[in-house]
Amino acid sequence: MGWRINNGRTNTASTPLYKWFITRNYLYVISYIGFQIENKIQIYGERIKLGKLKTSILYLPRPATKYPGCYPLHFERRLPEILETNNYVHFFSGKATSGYRIDINSKTEPNLVADIHNTPFEDNYFNGGMADPPYTKEFAETLYGTEYPVWSIWTKELVRIVCPGGRIGIMHNYIVPRLKGCDMEEIIVILTRIKQYPKIVTVQRKR
Repeated sequence: MGWRINNGRTNTASTPLYKWFITRNYLYVISYIGFQIENKIQIYGERIKLGKLKTSILYLPRPATKYPGCYPLHFERRLPEILETNNYVHFFSGKATSGYRIDINSKTEPNLVADIHNTPFEDNYFNGGMADPPYTKEFAETLYGTEYPVWSIWTKELVRIVCPGGRIGIMHNYIVPRLKGCDMEEIIVILTRIKQYPKIVTVQRKR
């Protein structure tokens, strides 16, 4: 795909014009999402009024690293502001450096090597929570060498150990469903690299 300009040459994906075109399309899609959120949006069969839901767009490129599950550049430094606390638990932490990190892979050196379906913490132990799970069964098996986590179980566990009033963020490639006992509060769309899907952080607050 390319664009003809005055010199008769065709621009490729490396040219500023093409990058602008891609970025413009991203923003068009996100504008459409924002329009839907400002009215009503259908999420997994559940119709929710999201008229006051805060939405934001960030451009944070993926860092240069071989680890497949890293966050976009500079995202972690924003987490205390997003979650409104420094005392948060971090599910599927991978190479993350913030929060109380829990991961099944000991090579990532988390605070706790454990299965996030059943953690040792008391109810309402942390002031907030963050999770970046494998997005598909294939990702879980091929990239991380683990079983695909059961959504209904690990999200229930995450909500259980976060105190009432605490914020919970889940990063995925779509807006995730509202968690039981929580209210939707914010959607953060993160643009990364050209020709890569945006990441979406759904932020909810435990009642």
